[in-house]
Amino acid sequence: MARTWPVLTGAVAGVGMSCLEVVWGPRLVLVVAVGFWLFLTLLLWSCLADYGYRVAWSMHLGLVVTVVGAGLVGLTVLSPIVGGVAAAAGACAVVIWRRASVRRRRVMRTPRESTAVRPDQWRVDQEFARLVADLEKGQGRGPSS
Repeated sequence: MARTWPVLTGAVAGVGMSCLEVVWGPRLVLVVAVGFWLFLTLLLWSCLADYGYRVAWSMHLGLVVTVVGAGLVGLTVLSPIVGGVAAAAGACAVVIWRRASVRRRRVMRTPRESTAVRPDQWRVDQEFARLVADLEKGQGRGPSS
């Protein structure tokens, strides 16, 4: 099943895109697809950049979601039942969810910044604690003293 899934997905997306082209026309399909792809890329990258995801990954995922979405809209135009069945089959695709979870595990294993206190930070903390203690005693060196 894992080897036939990409072929089946491509065929379903192709049928959906051709149905969408018949209804909207080739120029409108191209403009909407490129606009939606760029929008998704920017959205994904801005939300996930802090977690280690790169722009190239956001572009790839945005393109996949755009093609799948356009294919589903085209299949729904062809027949609402076919569009619903294709959406349910895509949501249940074990292969896609496994690949996404592998990517997530890979990102989660990236080295992160150490949370250990550095010596210079320790000195700053000590000085701050001393200043707070002086202020509590009423010996502060500020404008109010």
